[in-house]
Amino acid sequence: MFSMMDNTGCSCVEFLDVNDGVFYFQVGSTETDGLMKEDSFRRSFQCLTHLIRNKDNKYLLLSDDSQFEAMNLTIQQQRQPDCKFNIQFYNESGQKARKGCAVMLYANKNGHKVVVCCSDKREIYPQTMDPPENIEPTQHKALFYMTKLPQSNKYMLESSLHKCHFLGFEPDKNNPYQANLVLHHQVDEVDECCEIMLL
Repeated sequence: MFSMMDNTGCSCVEFLDVNDGVFYFQVGSTETDGLMKEDSFRRSFQCLTHLIRNKDNKYLLLSDDSQFEAMNLTIQQQRQPDCKFNIQFYNESGQKARKGCAVMLYANKNGHKVVVCCSDKREIYPQTMDPPENIEPTQHKALFYMTKLPQSNKYMLESSLHKCHFLGFEPDKNNPYQANLVLHHQVDEVDECCEIMLL
């Protein structure tokens, strides 16, 4: 087995047979030495820490009752560690070219990492866990594709579990000063409620 380069990166190629002077290879077979499999993800060394702000200048935070909320924060509050989110990048292997970078978002709370996850019912919820070293399925509850919007400093995060569903904000019905983190479905036009800024 060896690697070869193509226009998507480096792929694993396994020699199968020679028949009538023709060499036959299999692309993307599983490696046995612990390296990545086709259409899998490996945690990158790149992990950035940012404040996440929406279009209404509200900042995402992990509340005391472990819910993801967006609120107006003073400059002093913005300096608190529970107001900052870590963006853990993942390197992707496989043949499918995707938009954006694969990432997980998590906040630190009481010495634990609390990851932004989405359920099968398209609901956002927190889960205490360490971002895994390797992810083999192409869809994962905590994996999002982060893309930068052209000619701006704004980003969007598409769920790997639910295509065309993006992390966004929705006003809280019980609190006009607060917004909740949700998944929004959108196909063509960019919805401003799904735009975030990293500060």
